[in-house]
Amino acid sequence: MKRESKPAELLSRYTDLVKYRLSLAVTFSSAAGYLIAGRKADPGLIVVSAGVLLLASGSAALNQVQERRTDALMERTAGRPIPCGKLEVGKARISAALLLVSGTILLLFSGIYPAILGVACILLYNLLYTILKPRSILAVIPGALTGAIPPAIGFTAAGGSIADPRIICLSSFMFLWQLPHFWLVILKYRDDYYRAGFRNLAGFIDPGRLKLLVLGWVMVTSAILLGFLAFSDAFGRLPVITTALLNPLFIILFIKALFPGEKPLKFSAAFILLNTFGFLLIVILVLDSLLKNRG
Repeated sequence: MKRESKPAELLSRYTDLVKYRLSLAVTFSSAAGYLIAGRKADPGLIVVSAGVLLLASGSAALNQVQERRTDALMERTAGRPIPCGKLEVGKARISAALLLVSGTILLLFSGIYPAILGVACILLYNLLYTILKPRSILAVIPGALTGAIPPAIGFTAAGGSIADPRIICLSSFMFLWQLPHFWLVILKYRDDYYRAGFRNLAGFIDPGRLKLLVLGWVMVTSAILLGFLAFSDAFGRLPVITTALLNPLFIILFIKALFPGEKPLKFSAAFILLNTFGFLLIVILVLDSLLKNRG
């Protein structure tokens, strides 16, 4: 078997450092916010997407620098480039700083509000969330807020108001929808979290009740979302009809994944369902906006 070439190894280390899948997902949500504001794919979309990608990558790299010691204690994260010795801490710090500075500068070209929101996102994630993780179960709140801000970055970059019902709906959904994502991670990796000394709900609630909390939260969030779409003049019929049809199917499948009887909890299926529903909602809202603004 051929040994991986040096440039490919280096690329792999840095893509792992910046958590490229997560960074791309954040970039996608900001691009969606831009399009939902009524703009089309234009140079402005490229600028704000590039800025968010750089900023998200820098934030992820900085987070790995900050949590390198606890990462080494957890099976899930021990293979990351810093704890496993593939990347020096100093190089990771420099990479994070370069990405954060270049991302902020690029967002300034999209406007002052996108840049402010981008910096707020970094402060919430790398300062508040990271510091609170070993100290409080409430760390999930600033953690979830960081996922709610990127759509607003794109929306304001397109000239939209932060008080617009469309972005309030999407960002609120993104915030509420990420909490069960955190709780599912806790359920799957609770032993890892204990080893690293992170405080989480699994230390206060047994797994059975935590699963009920996840299900209840998801169902209430879905109902709130549908009500917001149905009673707001900011949206057309497409989001209301499609969400109304998808909601029952999603809930049924999610219950089956969360409570599989005698079999183990299907974490992968639950994660995929949760993320797929969120992805589909964003796509539906983008399509609704594009159809209303065509021509």
